Amino acid sequence: MNPHHLVRGIFWFLWLCSVALVLGGCAHASSSAGLTPTVPAPRVSPSAPAPCQTQQLRLAFDKSAAAMSNDGAQFVLANQSKEGCTLSGYPALQLLDARHQPIRAQVVPSTEAYLYITHVPHRFVLQAGKKAYFVVEWGNLGDCASAPAFLRVTPPGNQTPLLLAFRFCPYKDDVEISPLEPDQVLGVFA
Repeated sequence: MNPHHLVRGIFWFLWLCSVALVLGGCAHASSSAGLTPTVPAPRVSPSAPAPCQTQQLRLAFDKSAAAMSNDGAQFVLANQSKEGCTLSGYPALQLLDARHQPIRAQVVPSTEAYLYITHVPHRFVLQAGKKAYFVVEWGNLGDCASAPAFLRVTPPGNQTPLLLAFRFCPYKDDVEISPLEPDQVLGVFA
């Protein structure tokens, strides 16, 4: 067989195969052009508990820490109900004087300060009897405009606050607050 004819035959064979592939792809594309692609159904996970309501929670002081003119206090929200609930984000914080009057203070939500580092706010389930933690940190330079005597803490997504007696002296009435976490926050550096 002439090698020239062999090369020419292979060329035509490959050309016909490529034409068949192109035409087959076009036919498939045009026949499915009007169809909606099938999308797998989303996985159904067990429904998460409802968000925690103020009446399910108890606010308490947990522990404190200090370093390099920074003071911090860790607080807990304990789930005192018989059911789990979800928490996510930062509690609302208001500083109050001894007469329960609001103090003009700057409360800055922050995932890190001198005494703590946390994760970005995330949703977690607070089981019955378990605790969620958050930290309030402030500069301790001995010059506070007004000494708070109480904290008014409102859990995320709620309107009703919890009240806790807590005396401290934040410099210029500025404090930082961490997001809620299911684990200890104060002094734990992730």
